[in-house]
Amino acid sequence: RLATVPIRNGLFRKMAACSHQRVDSGASDTGSDLGPADTMLDELPALTPQEIELRLQRTRKELSNRRKILVKNLRSDCSNQEIHELLKDYELKYCYVDKNKGTAFVTLLNGEQAENAICKFHKSIFQEREITVQLQSTDSLLCVTQLPLSYTQQQFEDLVRLHGNLERCFLVYSETTGHSKG
Repeated sequence: RLATVPIRNGLFRKMAACSHQRVDSGASDTGSDLGPADTMLDELPALTPQEIELRLQRTRKELSNRRKILVKNLRSDCSNQEIHELLKDYELKYCYVDKNKGTAFVTLLNGEQAENAICKFHKSIFQEREITVQLQSTDSLLCVTQLPLSYTQQQFEDLVRLHGNLERCFLVYSETTGHSKG
Protein backbone atom coordinates (compact mmCIF):
# COMPACT_ATOMS: atom_id res chain seq x y z
CA ARG A 1 0.00 0.00 0.00
CA LEU A 2 1.22 3.45 -0.84
CA ALA A 3 -0.47 6.48 0.67
CA THR A 4 0.23 9.95 -0.71
CA VAL A 5 0.11 12.98 1.56
CA PRO A 6 0.70 16.39 -0.04
CA ILE A 7 2.39 18.94 2.24
CA ARG A 8 1.31 22.59 2.13
CA ASN A 9 2.76 25.05 4.65
CA GLY A 10 3.94 22.13 6.81
CA LEU A 11 0.46 20.62 7.24
CA PHE A 12 -0.80 17.20 6.17
CA ARG A 13 -3.70 17.94 3.81
CA LYS A 14 -5.28 14.77 2.50
CA MET A 15 -4.56 11.05 2.33
CA ALA A 16 -5.29 8.79 -0.61
CA ALA A 17 -4.28 5.14 -0.52
CA CYS A 18 -3.72 2.95 -3.52
CA SER A 19 -2.08 -0.40 -4.04
CA HIS A 20 1.31 -0.63 -5.78
CA GLN A 21 3.60 -3.60 -6.28
CA ARG A 22 6.68 -1.41 -6.61
CA VAL A 23 7.70 2.22 -6.72
CA ASP A 24 8.87 3.37 -10.15
CA SER A 25 12.13 5.21 -9.67
CA GLY A 26 12.13 6.24 -13.31
CA ALA A 27 9.55 8.97 -12.87
CA SER A 28 9.76 11.89 -15.25
CA ASP A 29 11.86 14.91 -14.36
CA THR A 30 10.57 16.97 -17.29
CA GLY A 31 8.87 19.56 -15.12
CA SER A 32 5.31 18.74 -16.12
CA ASP A 33 4.45 17.32 -12.71
CA LEU A 34 6.50 19.77 -10.69
CA GLY A 35 4.98 22.27 -8.29
CA PRO A 36 5.67 25.85 -7.20
CA ALA A 37 8.74 24.85 -5.17
CA ASP A 38 10.55 24.12 -8.42
CA THR A 39 11.64 27.71 -8.81
CA MET A 40 14.13 26.83 -6.04
CA LEU A 41 15.72 24.11 -8.20
CA ASP A 42 18.06 26.65 -9.79
CA GLU A 43 19.20 27.74 -6.31
CA LEU A 44 20.30 24.22 -5.29
CA PRO A 45 23.98 23.37 -5.75
CA ALA A 46 24.91 21.09 -8.63
CA LEU A 47 25.93 17.59 -7.54
CA THR A 48 28.68 15.46 -9.03
CA PRO A 49 27.66 12.29 -10.88
CA GLN A 50 29.13 10.28 -7.99
CA GLU A 51 26.99 12.15 -5.44
CA ILE A 52 23.88 11.62 -7.57
CA GLU A 53 24.58 7.88 -7.92
CA LEU A 54 25.21 7.54 -4.16
CA ARG A 55 21.84 9.15 -3.35
CA LEU A 56 20.05 6.96 -5.87
CA GLN A 57 21.72 3.81 -4.48
CA ARG A 58 20.63 4.71 -0.93
CA THR A 59 17.04 5.18 -2.09
CA ARG A 60 17.02 1.86 -3.95
CA LYS A 61 18.45 0.14 -0.87
CA GLU A 62 15.75 1.67 1.36
CA LEU A 63 13.02 0.49 -1.01
CA SER A 64 14.21 -3.12 -0.74
CA ASN A 65 15.24 -3.05 2.92
CA ARG A 66 13.37 -4.80 5.75
CA ARG A 67 11.63 -7.24 3.49
CA LYS A 68 9.01 -9.52 4.92
CA ILE A 69 8.85 -13.21 4.13
CA LEU A 70 6.07 -15.72 4.50
CA VAL A 71 6.84 -19.31 5.54
CA LYS A 72 3.97 -21.72 4.72
CA ASN A 73 3.06 -25.34 5.42
CA LEU A 74 4.33 -25.39 9.00
CA ARG A 75 3.15 -27.94 11.52
CA SER A 76 0.39 -26.70 13.82
CA ASP A 77 2.71 -27.02 16.83
CA CYS A 78 5.55 -24.96 15.29
CA SER A 79 6.70 -22.17 17.62
CA ASN A 80 8.31 -18.75 17.17
CA GLN A 81 11.46 -20.17 18.77
CA GLU A 82 11.67 -22.91 16.11
CA ILE A 83 11.36 -20.32 13.32
CA HIS A 84 14.07 -18.25 14.99
CA GLU A 85 16.25 -21.36 15.09
CA LEU A 86 15.53 -22.10 11.41
CA LEU A 87 16.53 -18.54 10.46
CA LYS A 88 19.38 -18.22 12.99
CA ASP A 89 21.83 -17.04 10.33
CA TYR A 90 19.64 -14.02 9.54
CA GLU A 91 18.74 -10.82 11.39
CA LEU A 92 15.08 -11.10 12.38
CA LYS A 93 13.19 -7.98 13.35
CA TYR A 94 9.80 -9.64 13.82
CA CYS A 95 8.37 -13.14 13.80
CA TYR A 96 4.79 -14.31 14.26
CA VAL A 97 3.60 -17.89 13.81
CA ASP A 98 -0.09 -18.38 13.00
CA LYS A 99 -0.57 -21.94 14.22
CA ASN A 100 -4.07 -22.20 12.77
CA LYS A 101 -2.84 -21.44 9.26
CA GLY A 102 0.58 -23.08 9.60
CA THR A 103 2.22 -19.85 8.49
CA ALA A 104 5.01 -17.66 9.86
CA PHE A 105 5.27 -13.95 9.12
CA VAL A 106 8.89 -12.87 9.39
CA THR A 107 10.49 -9.46 8.90
CA LEU A 108 14.20 -9.51 8.23
CA LEU A 109 16.27 -6.38 8.78
CA ASN A 110 18.02 -6.78 5.46
CA GLY A 111 16.27 -7.16 2.11
CA GLU A 112 19.20 -9.13 0.69
CA GLN A 113 18.87 -11.59 3.56
CA ALA A 114 15.20 -12.08 2.72
CA GLU A 115 16.16 -13.06 -0.84
CA ASN A 116 18.87 -15.39 0.49
CA ALA A 117 16.47 -17.04 2.97
CA ILE A 118 13.97 -17.64 0.18
CA CYS A 119 16.65 -19.24 -2.01
CA LYS A 120 17.90 -21.39 0.84
CA PHE A 121 14.60 -22.55 2.38
CA HIS A 122 11.94 -22.47 -0.37
CA LYS A 123 10.76 -26.04 -1.04
CA SER A 124 13.04 -27.37 1.70
CA ILE A 125 12.08 -29.87 4.40
CA PHE A 126 11.45 -28.45 7.88
CA GLN A 127 9.99 -30.62 10.64
CA GLU A 128 9.23 -33.38 8.11
CA ARG A 129 7.28 -31.02 5.81
CA GLU A 130 8.12 -29.25 2.58
CA ILE A 131 7.82 -25.54 3.34
CA THR A 132 7.19 -22.66 0.98
CA VAL A 133 9.11 -19.44 1.59
CA GLN A 134 8.22 -16.32 -0.37
CA LEU A 135 8.24 -12.54 -0.13
CA GLN A 136 5.24 -11.10 1.63
CA SER A 137 3.91 -8.11 -0.31
CA THR A 138 2.21 -6.25 2.52
CA ASP A 139 4.79 -3.51 3.12
CA SER A 140 3.09 -0.17 3.60
CA LEU A 141 4.68 3.08 2.57
CA LEU A 142 3.52 6.62 3.11
CA CYS A 143 4.54 8.92 0.28
CA VAL A 144 4.76 12.58 1.27
CA THR A 145 4.70 14.95 -1.70
CA GLN A 146 5.27 18.64 -2.38
CA LEU A 147 8.09 19.01 0.12
CA PRO A 148 10.54 21.84 -0.47
CA LEU A 149 13.17 20.60 -2.91
CA SER A 150 15.88 21.71 -0.51
CA TYR A 151 14.66 19.38 2.30
CA THR A 152 17.38 17.15 3.71
CA GLN A 153 16.90 13.61 4.96
CA GLN A 154 17.18 14.88 8.55
CA GLN A 155 14.57 17.60 8.04
CA PHE A 156 12.20 15.05 6.53
CA GLU A 157 12.72 12.62 9.44
CA ASP A 158 12.10 15.43 11.93
CA LEU A 159 8.85 16.35 10.13
CA VAL A 160 7.57 12.77 10.07
CA ARG A 161 8.51 12.05 13.71
CA LEU A 162 6.15 14.83 14.84
CA HIS A 163 3.27 12.53 13.87
CA GLY A 164 4.32 9.30 15.58
CA ASN A 165 6.86 6.50 15.67
CA LEU A 166 9.07 6.14 12.62
CA GLU A 167 10.18 2.76 11.31
CA ARG A 168 11.99 4.11 8.27
CA CYS A 169 11.81 7.01 5.86
CA PHE A 170 13.74 8.24 2.88
CA LEU A 171 13.68 10.89 0.20
CA VAL A 172 13.30 10.04 -3.48
CA TYR A 173 15.88 11.76 -5.65
CA SER A 174 15.86 12.89 -9.28
CA GLU A 175 18.02 10.71 -11.50
CA THR A 176 19.00 13.85 -13.39
CA THR A 177 19.90 16.34 -10.65
CA GLY A 178 20.32 14.12 -7.59
CA HIS A 179 18.16 16.50 -5.56
CA SER A 180 14.94 15.56 -3.78
CA LYS A 181 11.86 15.32 -6.01
CA GLY A 182 9.92 17.07 -3.27
